[in-house]
Amino acid sequence: MALLGNRQFARGSVGNLGTGETTVYTQPALRYGRVDSVVAYNPSGGALILTLHIVPVGGAAGSTNEVCQESIASHARLNVTAGQVLAPGDIISGKGDSAGLNVWVGVEIVDPPGSS
Repeated sequence: MALLGNRQFARGSVGNLGTGETTVYTQPALRYGRVDSVVAYNPSGGALILTLHIVPVGGAAGSTNEVCQESIASHARLNVTAGQVLAPGDIISGKGDSAGLNVWVGVEIVDPPGSS
């Protein structure tokens, strides 16, 4: 985790994301997080489709927790609007329609609901 002022941030990343569901980030135990940024880059010679899920602890990726499915042109970047809250143990996972995407996630660690 990184500290900026009195704010804590955590990161996750996957290079060469494949076609199988892959964990990009796992929210630490006993901590909540707010997704600050998600960036994907397609270094390949053709368009690729990125699918992202926010999966509750103990759950599985599926249509009910899909947060993004976007085509990314060759040598292009996608910035995904963020802000979702992650509970302890939640994961952000993703897959491509073909291998090759690079994905970065930034999460701000926040106080649990009702703790202030």
